[in-house]
Amino acid sequence: MLAGAQQLEIPTNRYGQFSTTFTFNGSGGTTTAVAVKYVRQGNLVTLFFPPIAGTTGTGSTLLTANTNIPDTWARPSTYNISAPVSRIRDNGAGDTAVGEVVITTAGTLIFNRRPTASLAWTNASSGGVDGAFSCSYIVD
Repeated sequence: MLAGAQQLEIPTNRYGQFSTTFTFNGSGGTTTAVAVKYVRQGNLVTLFFPPIAGTTGTGSTLLTANTNIPDTWARPSTYNISAPVSRIRDNGAGDTAVGEVVITTAGTLIFNRRPTASLAWTNASSGGVDGAFSCSYIVD
């Protein structure tokens, strides 16, 4: 090595997967179990989501995972992270507007039909995420 040169640190890759159900926060909502996969390369974490479908129940504004990301190395450490989701499903079809997924520092995954959870899903309809997607974020 040359004098004064810095040594290049090669990041360790980490992989994970967990199964969870998602629950609509309205009365009577249901979903099926899905497997969420994730990988960390250096400080970049990428989550891979399959389609998520269920019955919205009544008055649902959130779709929340019942299991947190199990590995703390894949969770945001300081702030909650939010990412756009272009494939939100409402009333049995793909929604034309962008939704949001929030990843909390506790590893909870929360989907909003619109950012800031201000728009409810259609009551007693098929809702969730219309297709597979991924999102990435930086961790400390």
